[in-house]
Amino acid sequence: IRFIGKEPNAVSIERKATELFKNGPKSIGDRALLTTLGGVERIYSWGVNFWASMYESGHLKQHRLHAYTISVGNIVAGGTGKTPFVQYMARRLQKAGERVAILSRGYRGASENTGAIVSNGAEILLNAEQAGDEPYLLARTLPGVVVAVGKNRAAIGAQVEKLLHPTVILLDDGFQHWSLRRDYDIVLIDATNPFSNGRVLPRGLLREPLEHLERADAYVVTKSDLVTEAEREKIAGVLEHFRAHVPLLWTEHRPLQPVRYAQWRNGETAEQEALPRRFITLCALGNPASFEATVAAAGLVAHDHLRLPDHHMYTQDDIRHAEATAMKAGAQGIIVSEKDAVKLQVLQLRESFWYVLPMELTATAGENEFWEHMEDEWETGR
Repeated sequence: IRFIGKEPNAVSIERKATELFKNGPKSIGDRALLTTLGGVERIYSWGVNFWASMYESGHLKQHRLHAYTISVGNIVAGGTGKTPFVQYMARRLQKAGERVAILSRGYRGASENTGAIVSNGAEILLNAEQAGDEPYLLARTLPGVVVAVGKNRAAIGAQVEKLLHPTVILLDDGFQHWSLRRDYDIVLIDATNPFSNGRVLPRGLLREPLEHLERADAYVVTKSDLVTEAEREKIAGVLEHFRAHVPLLWTEHRPLQPVRYAQWRNGETAEQEALPRRFITLCALGNPASFEATVAAAGLVAHDHLRLPDHHMYTQDDIRHAEATAMKAGAQGIIVSEKDAVKLQVLQLRESFWYVLPMELTATAGENEFWEHMEDEWETGR
């Protein structure tokens, strides 16, 4: 596993801190660092609790949209599989006859600060650089669904409602977005790292204290196939402790047939062909290890793993380095996720050398209870 070029300082610090959280201190310096981070954690936790209480008490105004608003978020920093779950939600709601819109921050996209409509449901209006990688992928894979981005999601949401009249809005990564009132809060839990070390940033990876899980209307455990039954039972026990009698949906991320990049770019499905067996992986994801494990689960042999920071916008130098590394390793191809593939479209590639591994989220338990509970809450609120 290596980074293209020099490992970024922020990523290096995050990686070392995560290892320290997991394995504990091994030196005086480690213990001093953890003590310092613990002090900052107390200040950060106080700030999170303060802002949450200000919105809950009504001292700070929460904006409300007309459409039924469902938040999909998490409590642990890093990739939990929100994008596949938002796709799952949007398709299910669309099939039920709802007009669906997705509001995302558009992190690191050019329209993050100004706000913009990425797709009006009929056509895609922005590229990945303008929209951000995840919103563009959602727009590409969800025809008929409106996708919009903006740091001020109340403002862009009001614009979407005025112009496009959705009946339901999915708030992507919205659990900490208190300024926009939601009707239903879904919290995703990554089974491979469900609660970090139980500590809040920067002493751990929790975005807010665990007791804030009490706000959730439903829990969704992702990647549940990657842990043991005993670990699943432990996760369920912790969630029930914070809020019992709410739906608990268990899901898996399953790889689909790898597709040549040129076919994927043109919206074509994978051909039934003999695939190369020797790959390297390349990704800029919040949880790269999860993608790399999925590649292995698809039966592909990865001889090296190249990583870049989450949401990184690829450059031509990145492509040259990846292709040179692959050829030096004797690999027959480079495989990327769909989230990475959307950022390659403006670059020059040896297209025959590149492959995309699509994934789908599959519900394995609790699906009926999850949807019935949401529908009951929706009807109650009308």
